[in-house]
Amino acid sequence: MEYLMPNKNKFSQQQEKVIGEFLGIPKESFFHSTKDPIPFENLVNNFITRHKLDKELVKTEQVLFESWEYIFGSFSERCHPVKITHRGCLIISISNPTLRSEINFRKDEILAKIRGFKACEEIKDLLFKS
Repeated sequence: MEYLMPNKNKFSQQQEKVIGEFLGIPKESFFHSTKDPIPFENLVNNFITRHKLDKELVKTEQVLFESWEYIFGSFSERCHPVKITHRGCLIISISNPTLRSEINFRKDEILAKIRGFKACEEIKDLLFKS
């Protein structure tokens, strides 16, 4: 009776490890990956997509920066954006309490102006901090 060796690809990595250790084969010789290599460019693109670092997020900040004077008018020099939270809240720094109160009074109008830009539709709320 002739014994046929099974196809090498039919062993799992764990089985290959056990067999390799039994036969005394160095670990580097029997461990291999069944995955094809991924081009570096694809890794970078996957990272950018997974962490939402694509051009749309950069575009939001760019549109806000370029339109700040239009959005806030005469108040634009005394307030500035801090960040956009993952929930779509734009945090704005305003050190003057009177100005903060005035801008808070116009919050809906300002939010409507901001959301009027295609790249800024994700902004759902405004938060004012000193």
